[in-house]
Amino acid sequence: MGFVLDALPLQKTSLVLLALVGGCALFGGGPSKEATSISSANRVFLRNSFDTDPSSYIGRFVPRGEQDLDETAAMQLTCSQHVSYKFVEAGGVEYSETMAVSSEVAAKIGVPLVANGKASASKTTTVEVKYKLTGKMIGNIDDPGAFAECCKSQPDQCTDRYVGEFLQGTGSVFQSNSTNLAAGGQGRSPQGVEGEGSASHDESVERVVEFDDPVYFAFKLTETPYTRATSACGSWVDTPPTEAGHVFFVGSSRPVRSENMARTAAELRAKASAMQSVMKVPDVSAPGEGEGEGKAPADVGLDTAAQQWAAGLQVVESCVETQETSRGTKYIGRVLGKLPEYTAAASGDE
Repeated sequence: MGFVLDALPLQKTSLVLLALVGGCALFGGGPSKEATSISSANRVFLRNSFDTDPSSYIGRFVPRGEQDLDETAAMQLTCSQHVSYKFVEAGGVEYSETMAVSSEVAAKIGVPLVANGKASASKTTTVEVKYKLTGKMIGNIDDPGAFAECCKSQPDQCTDRYVGEFLQGTGSVFQSNSTNLAAGGQGRSPQGVEGEGSASHDESVERVVEFDDPVYFAFKLTETPYTRATSACGSWVDTPPTEAGHVFFVGSSRPVRSENMARTAAELRAKASAMQSVMKVPDVSAPGEGEGEGKAPADVGLDTAAQQWAAGLQVVESCVETQETSRGTKYIGRVLGKLPEYTAAASGDE
């Protein structure tokens, strides 16, 4: 893979790499200002189908970055076997809560998708749910060590979130009058129960679904505790391999606009890390011969030997992860680079 800085004069290349080492924001040295739109693990989603036993969905993993969610979007993967469940009584406490509704659920109950500023429909919308909570079905990891090992050894069998909780109770689902009129004033629940179509909550909302018997009507997601191990990149991001006579460096980009930019930025970062690991650091505490106090020795300059060595980094692994932001999909590149060990003889030092 070509590296654009390799074609520059050595001194200019060193200046650029030093800037990277100093924390250039493009390559991960500064915090990103993008606001992510990925749902919190605590966000509550209305179910696709209300029933009395959703246990088969506990532990199923949600596709990375997916937002248009109902439980049918979750996947039964190998590591799901380590997630069991238990039932917890909730005592009949009453709540009023805003919940996310997937496009499929919205279509079933007659809730139109919310139009954005360009007059196109978004994939998700929200409804208000007033309910009496009678119980919870909660996912439980019985053996955290086994779960962690499963995710680390089989990263394609985990994602960053899984279905970890279901809410059981009785209650009603409401939507605003304006959107209900757009849907024709009539809704149908996932159970096939028709909504009332008249103002029963207050003047601004209408009830579209009512469930009088205790059912599991909503779910929450749980963040996988081992998010790095479950990334598409694998464990080398945090634990580079070892090999006699060689050293490895990992570079990561900040979120950028394309996969190509992400990989290039990650490779630059790996080279910068390699250079930083061996370059000479000027001792400014004592002046060199014939120099004024507080000045670095004149013969130090930029460490071109370290730059030459780092520029030869061989990329042996790379990957790109996606992140949903307020400005669309961004890409985070990660690169594992390999170099022969840096020695005085190899660098030309005496």
